[in-house]
Amino acid sequence: MNRASPSCRKTSRSSFSMTSRRPHGQRSSHQSWKAGRAAHRTTRRLSLSGSGVSDPDGRSTMTLRQLGMLVDRMIAFLSMTGAVAAAAALAIIAVSVMIEVIARSVFNSPTLWAVEISTYAIIAAGFLGSAFVLRRGRHLEINLLTSRLPHSMQTWMGVITDACGAAFCFVVCLSGMRFVELSQIMGAVSVSELRVPLWIPQLTIPIGFALLGLEFLSRIMVRLGVVARRELADAASSHA
Repeated sequence: MNRASPSCRKTSRSSFSMTSRRPHGQRSSHQSWKAGRAAHRTTRRLSLSGSGVSDPDGRSTMTLRQLGMLVDRMIAFLSMTGAVAAAAALAIIAVSVMIEVIARSVFNSPTLWAVEISTYAIIAAGFLGSAFVLRRGRHLEINLLTSRLPHSMQTWMGVITDACGAAFCFVVCLSGMRFVELSQIMGAVSVSELRVPLWIPQLTIPIGFALLGLEFLSRIMVRLGVVARRELADAASSHA
């Protein structure tokens, strides 16, 4: 077999390297395609992480985290409204008791309304303020066993308990609304001299449980990472 000369081998290597080399235009198009793919992955990561990303038409899209923050702000407003109503009820209690004490001890003429109004105000303060207390993480929590579990298991146990609490609150809310409707239809009033329609003080019960159920749903969003809130994180770290 005849061997090729060195000049022939050099010529074949140079021609092979020339044919295997990509043109400049093809190489730039491949690089732009890779850059586009990287930009697309970055956009998807940003959209999933909750950052504001716009679509190709320039319209802003609402991510899951932004929607969760919007819902959480609405729940926070409702809970704060209930807290303000509860504070007003406590003020009514203080004023009613003070008037009753002065009227009974100084003028020897007790009022007919102070005890009843104070009773209704105590009920309103307890139910309307419970959602705000839960939002601040100040409800009684027994964590003797759950605090010894791993962090991930604590999170899912918290989600399960919050879901059970929300379900219970909404069931009581529906039952309370039926009870209020029944009292309104029957025209039930108090047996005192005030003759207060009972559906008015009874209405604070379903409203309070509805607010409490919404706060349980907000805690679920916090535990799943949809909403970041400092109060729940601090409470969880203090219970660990």
